[in-house]
Amino acid sequence: PIVVSLHRIDDGGNARESAATISQTVTFDRYVANPMEERCPKIRNTVSWAVRMSRVSSRPSPSSSSSSSSSLAAAANADSTSRTDLSAAAAWQINRGLGVKARVDARGGCTFGLLLKRWAEPRVTASLLFGSPSSNHRPSAGAGGAGAGAGGA
Repeated sequence: PIVVSLHRIDDGGNARESAATISQTVTFDRYVANPMEERCPKIRNTVSWAVRMSRVSSRPSPSSSSSSSSSLAAAANADSTSRTDLSAAAAWQINRGLGVKARVDARGGCTFGLLLKRWAEPRVTASLLFGSPSSNHRPSAGAGGAGAGAGGA
């Protein structure tokens, strides 16, 4: 199914965000000849995608020095700022031990990720993330991981 969600967040003050998201997750089984996995003739794949459009607007707090309501409204409209963002993302779980994901936005930013998981003992999970958020930010990279040894009695 395709999921459509609408969000409106008002912080109770001067900022307000409205967003619309369309997403879908598709799961399917495929037969593979995997020499590393003898007990599993099929691999379940998951492919997900999403598109999000958001608009953030903020207004300065009204000043108490102005007495005219029309001058307050004119000042608030003149100083209000808004920003519209559009982003798209996709993720693919290739098999139970490997997944990839990517995200791009209209301002030129992109993020790529590689997720690795080993299910045998010792269990290990690792992620590598690479990105360049937008033209006004520097490129970034990150890595993370977790491990678990064999439990004993």
